[in-house]
Amino acid sequence: LYRQKKFSEAGEAVDNLKAYWATNPPEPMPRLVVVIDEFAQLAKDYPDVLAALVSIGQVGRTLGVHMILATQRPAGVVNEDILANTNLRVALRVQSRDDSSSVIDVPHAASIGRDQPGRAYIKLGEDDINPIQTALVTANTSGSAPESMYVDEITLGDPAPEAPRMPRSEMSDLDELIVAIRDANTAHGFARPRPVWPEPLPEKVELLLPGQTRVDTQD
Repeated sequence: LYRQKKFSEAGEAVDNLKAYWATNPPEPMPRLVVVIDEFAQLAKDYPDVLAALVSIGQVGRTLGVHMILATQRPAGVVNEDILANTNLRVALRVQSRDDSSSVIDVPHAASIGRDQPGRAYIKLGEDDINPIQTALVTANTSGSAPESMYVDEITLGDPAPEAPRMPRSEMSDLDELIVAIRDANTAHGFARPRPVWPEPLPEKVELLLPGQTRVDTQD
């Protein structure tokens, strides 16, 4: 891996990302998060790729490489190698008890109701399983909050007052978060990280033999 090579070049004692940072390297190396959506389909179509991902998961923490694996049907796909290398597991509402048990080892996520969007169970350890509430970030943001807020005193039996309607933005909360992260990165003067994959090849690639300056073609 590229990161392992850089660690080796930085010194014999450099075997993890924090030790690499301590050498004040000339090239920035941020943590890298790899997100794989519907990895069950990936495992079915490309089993060799899944094996490579498991290998990355085994050494990725020291290299600063972290993976997020997401799937709707985990039963039969989440194998022992994956479970052994995932310390944090999250299960939102699933269709079957088996799907829930495949992720968090208990069937709790199958009992989450349809009227509880975003509810999930998180597993941090053998017996450390807790319910959590996740947030929706894909809806359009409501824009800036009003400068003044009025609180009306109500008594039992009075209908709840209608909530004020806020103007909706074309940007989602996730879009707003991305902009804020980029602005913070620029404000702190952080250098742009190295791309993790090569630039795409052009539509046509000319092959030049040694000594050639042009390509001869025949109709």
